Amino acid sequence: MSAQSFRKISINSKKDFDMAQAAKPAPTTERESPAIPRDRKLPVIDPAFVVLNADSFAYRQFMVRLPEGAIADDLKEPSLWARVQASRSVALRKHDHLYIVAFDESWAADAVVVQANAEVAVISRPRMIRFAERLRPLYSDGTYSVAWYGNGFAVKRLADGTRMTQIVANEALAERDLGRLYPRAL
Repeated sequence: MSAQSFRKISINSKKDFDMAQAAKPAPTTERESPAIPRDRKLPVIDPAFVVLNADSFAYRQFMVRLPEGAIADDLKEPSLWARVQASRSVALRKHDHLYIVAFDESWAADAVVVQANAEVAVISRPRMIRFAERLRPLYSDGTYSVAWYGNGFAVKRLADGTRMTQIVANEALAERDLGRLYPRAL
């Protein structure tokens, strides 16, 4: 190929490139929000489920329990943290470390707060941790069952889903409470 033909090719290819660029929409500086199905309402984290684990000189560490129905993709949405940011005691600041646990404890995530103000907080891309399924299902006798409630175990009536006991720390205590729901012979 001669230098002259190479030059023609490069000019034509630049012209084609400019036309292709003109056909593309202009890039926007606004961040696009993730697509949320219309029938699904985005949950908001309750400040009561944000617990300060450690407060050091440089940053703080929190454990966060997500509300029921929250999924990992919800962590991308800054408005998820609106109620937490309105709380004085647990409002997030830049560089705070978060250990985020799903309601059903099937997964957890580690993240760092990248940006925060009084209304919202933006976290870094979380490092996801998947947990194995339970080795055995929670106890059920056909009328009542032990259920996980996000911060502990309690007994639930199967007929209508009503919680029958107070929340306790482990499933053995919940099984004991289930046994106490039945009348005992004297």
